[in-house]
Amino acid sequence: MWNWRYGLLLMISSLQLSNAYRLVYLDSMKCGYGERGSLTATCTNVNTPSYFKSTSYRFDHLDETLQCLNCSLPSIDGNTFDISGNQIKHLILKNSNIEELQRRAFVGLVFLEDMDLSNNKIMTIPPSTFAGVKKIVFVNLENNSLTLLSNDGFSELINLETLILNKNKISIINTNAFNGLKNLRILNLNSNNINNITAIFNNLTSLQYLDLSENAITDLKGHDFANLTSLLELKMNKNKIKKLPSLEFSCMKNLEVLRLSNNFIDQIDINAFEGLQELETLDLGNNLISNIPEKTFQNLHGVIDMNLTGNLLEVFQISRFAGLPRLRTLNLSHNHIEEIETSGIFPLHDLHSLDLSYNNLTYLNYVVLLHRMPKISYVSLQNNNWPCDLEDEMTKFFNEENFKFILFENKNGSIECNDNVVSKRKNIQTETLKQVDERAATVPETMGTSAEITLFLLVIILCFAVILLSFTQYRISREIRFNPLLLRRRTTSEVKLFHSSLQEDSDQMR
Repeated sequence: MWNWRYGLLLMISSLQLSNAYRLVYLDSMKCGYGERGSLTATCTNVNTPSYFKSTSYRFDHLDETLQCLNCSLPSIDGNTFDISGNQIKHLILKNSNIEELQRRAFVGLVFLEDMDLSNNKIMTIPPSTFAGVKKIVFVNLENNSLTLLSNDGFSELINLETLILNKNKISIINTNAFNGLKNLRILNLNSNNINNITAIFNNLTSLQYLDLSENAITDLKGHDFANLTSLLELKMNKNKIKKLPSLEFSCMKNLEVLRLSNNFIDQIDINAFEGLQELETLDLGNNLISNIPEKTFQNLHGVIDMNLTGNLLEVFQISRFAGLPRLRTLNLSHNHIEEIETSGIFPLHDLHSLDLSYNNLTYLNYVVLLHRMPKISYVSLQNNNWPCDLEDEMTKFFNEENFKFILFENKNGSIECNDNVVSKRKNIQTETLKQVDERAATVPETMGTSAEITLFLLVIILCFAVILLSFTQYRISREIRFNPLLLRRRTTSEVKLFHSSLQEDSDQMR
């Protein structure tokens, strides 16, 4: 008997405890207005999407921002935020354990402008997810579990300008995944598993910034960016690209920044950068480039900053960069450069900074090098195989010049240099300078002589033309004067004219 009563008492206590816990938990779910003037409504501990409509809190025009703190919402159901009277413009649902977005999940948020869904577990974006929220300009889906972007997932977001999709697991993007995003300016897809980008950006004609870095892209087809005519910056660093095919970027007439570092590029077709007239920054660092074909950079007239660090170049050929009239910074560090080839017609007129550190150089004809770069002000040369006396030699030569160079790294008060490298002639700088000056003097003189010869020939041609014209005019005049037929016609005409004049006078007298 006593055992039966004890069991009943235990069951009643458990039910009471469960109800008490339920009441406490329900009481902990609440929505309220934030600090005065914040225009923010904060909902805490929400674990069911229906609570946003059932809460006693009444949303009004003062609630421009709705944020959910310490929430656990496995699913955002359709019409979850169809709240009467709301004028919410900013929705913050980050860190809310969301796994699923159902169709029409955000219907009712007609004033919504931006949405933060970052740091959740969302796996897919079905069509009609964003139905009814046409004013949105910003969506953040960073750090979710997206693996596939299906067709028309964002098609209702006709005014969207920024879409953040980085740090997901996206491996497949369907051809029409970005349908309807005609106003999209910024698209961030970095840190995913994307390997194919063919034809997926065709509808993004207003796109200005595209980040595809840290993906698995291996092949470029030559037309992957055909309609991105408004793009200003393209980031494709940290992929697995091996080759840059001809005309790959030819439609990007306005592109200013192109980042292709940390790939496996070992081949660049001659016309790979065709059409990039406005490009200012080209980053090809940390690839496998061992050779730069002639005319590779010939049309990049706007490039200011070029990075080729961490490649396999063995020769620095100045002529390969001569088609870059605005180039100011060139980084060739961490290559295998053993030789500097200074031949070529055109110098690097605007180059200010050159980095040749961490190469295999043993000899530097710095006089010729700097005459090919008349505006150079800084050269980094450390961690090469220089002779020990080179620094003193260069310091004396550039004593009064506005020029800075770093030849050796100072480690614990000492430098590393090579006494076994045989220095060139002591007065090489003087002799080389004379040769350069003579060559520089010869070029204007030759140019002047050529100009004079051209002008002289033009004068002769002009004189000959004048003489020929005068002679032709003389022959015609002479032929008219002494031709009997023409003379007879002229006399007859004069007689007729005289007779006609007399006839008119006679008529007047009558």
